[in-house]
Amino acid sequence: MAADEVEREIAKREELGSTGVGNGVALPHARLRRLKAPFGLLARLREGIDFEAIDGRLVDIVFLLLLPETADRAQLNALACVARAMRDPEVLQRVRTVADRDVLFRAIADSGST
Repeated sequence: MAADEVEREIAKREELGSTGVGNGVALPHARLRRLKAPFGLLARLREGIDFEAIDGRLVDIVFLLLLPETADRAQLNALACVARAMRDPEVLQRVRTVADRDVLFRAIADSGST
């Protein structure tokens, strides 16, 4: 997968409207033709960036989600699950402070089970 393809598809999605969902969180996402399985990447930024978020806040948490072009229902549900997790104040606090990546993963993954 070429980086320029990912960049192009993310930029096309952002043209539809910012994926800055508020509370310092952005959820950029795109579907990619050659991608075989979903891919997610969580980034905690040292300094917030302007993402034209709906609440005007700078973004310091970015969760990039890439999906296959022919994503099935479970894969499409991934974005909704991440969005729900990032709305939970406790999860956001852990995402911003936890240093251990396994604990960080559990904080997000377990948020949908409660």
